[in-house]
Amino acid sequence: MRRASSSHLFFFFAALLLALRVYANEEILSERVQYTVHGNQGINLAEVLRISPRENLEILSLQVIAQSYRSDRLDIFSEGRRVSSLTFRARLSSDSIEFAPGTLLQNLNLTSLGEIYIESVTATVRRARTRPGHQGPSMISVRVHRDFLGQNRFNLIQLARQQTMNPLIGLKVESVEIESTPLRGQIGQVQIEMNQRMLGAPRVLQSRMTSFPIGGAEALNTLFLHINGGVRIEVVHIRVREELDSYGPALKMVQVGAEISAGRRLGLARLFPRESRLVSSLMLSARATRSFQSEVALVSVQGEFIASVIVTHAPLRPVLELYRPMPLHELELESFSPVVVDSLELEFAGAGRRY
Repeated sequence: MRRASSSHLFFFFAALLLALRVYANEEILSERVQYTVHGNQGINLAEVLRISPRENLEILSLQVIAQSYRSDRLDIFSEGRRVSSLTFRARLSSDSIEFAPGTLLQNLNLTSLGEIYIESVTATVRRARTRPGHQGPSMISVRVHRDFLGQNRFNLIQLARQQTMNPLIGLKVESVEIESTPLRGQIGQVQIEMNQRMLGAPRVLQSRMTSFPIGGAEALNTLFLHINGGVRIEVVHIRVREELDSYGPALKMVQVGAEISAGRRLGLARLFPRESRLVSSLMLSARATRSFQSEVALVSVQGEFIASVIVTHAPLRPVLELYRPMPLHELELESFSPVVVDSLELEFAGAGRRY
């Protein structure tokens, strides 16, 4: 019997590996980058590989060919947490990493404290599986069409509420994607502020789409863009996960900034559209605007009176106690004279008391 040559064996195992990858729904993505990452600068891996953040891809492994004249480290972050590091020296070399199951490509960012020249990146990916009973993400697009110069803090939730009637409060944000163009001779940087917390380091906006992965682990209360430099922002796409909160923190607070008056109630479901728990009490921060004092009542959608408090010109934080826990979507606030509601803090049934 004639022995198989080494070349035949090579092609046999290559074909076998390809067949296994096809069976496992795996795909290899490779991109020649030829880009230098400078100190504290981050780049999103999905952008480097020219993959839309809307694609739900699970990354299995990553190979990077790069060099650094000072033996610097390339850190890999997922949702703000460092998961691994690759080290490169003066000679162009290759380093690779395998990821834990379920790691999403669009959540990965590459950063370096020094200077690293990246020649190319190659990733092995597959379509991420959706868990039973867990709905996929959807996109909310907010039209900005505005030039920004200097330092600005831009309220995304306020604009989204005006344009889409979707308050976003309580939703899980997967990512924020910004369509922008730099103003002539200017560079624009953006940092995301979510729930009074800065996420990651400022990033330079690209001339097309820049993606900011967030991860979708935390229910949204506030969302701002911190903009520095000169840039025109056209559209901001907010990718959210559509799911109901049947569990979560005992207390939830939301900034409101809305006026209620005669015939103009404020439904709590608008502020927490994905919350399904029973409410036992709420703390109200509100102020009367046209009289010395005003009464604010908590009522059901059928008009049943539940509780009330008196507010004045000074911002107070009275507590409205429910005589029994009630579903959030059945509750509304009303007042017969104008009152501005600045914020609300809900306490859910079964939680420990705040006093």
